[in-house]
Amino acid sequence: MKVSVYKDWENGKLGLGVKVAGKGATLADLLQAWEPLADDDTVFKQYAQDNYSVCKGCRVNCCRQAYVIPDLVSLKKMSDYLGLSPQEFAVRYFDQEKLRLSLPRLRSSPCLFLVEDCCSVYPARTLICRFYLCTHILGETEELIYSIALAGMAATQIYLHRLGIVDLGQQSGGMTSYEASLSSLLAKARDSKATAAFFEAADYSDIPLAIFDTGR
Repeated sequence: MKVSVYKDWENGKLGLGVKVAGKGATLADLLQAWEPLADDDTVFKQYAQDNYSVCKGCRVNCCRQAYVIPDLVSLKKMSDYLGLSPQEFAVRYFDQEKLRLSLPRLRSSPCLFLVEDCCSVYPARTLICRFYLCTHILGETEELIYSIALAGMAATQIYLHRLGIVDLGQQSGGMTSYEASLSSLLAKARDSKATAAFFEAADYSDIPLAIFDTGR
């Protein structure tokens, strides 16, 4: 396997980490190793009823409150999955107030795609949704996941800007402190090679992990 998952102790907590073997590993390889953890009953989950239940059907459901900006690959896949153009998707599924602040956040509380506690666009769901796991994640792995998600979100911003849907010159007035911080991080990520890789990718298998500094 090009990517493997392991457990280790960090600051008194048992956490999950990933090891990347070889320069040919892609984001798809990472997801292949990571996504099964949601249904692994040996992984401690903070919000699960008995701490070891699988995520499927979870009533605490992170989909009820998560702040989700889709990465560019998932934005295109969700649009195709629903038979919509990106412009139509933006009108139907993005929080319009946040969109005016250049933050293409999916409407939430709960997520509009949550139907009977299950995701109705599961095959095309975003990286944030694919990576989320309510357990302790080791520091280096957390940084890797965060950098990947950030690059994907920044690519979405640029894509929507080119379509005339968002204005990247929009000021931060009206943002929460979290949103202002996120907006600043996205602005810094927009010129990165990792963000550019999302533009060139048709799928996650087209995005090499090497561009995310995977020396771990």
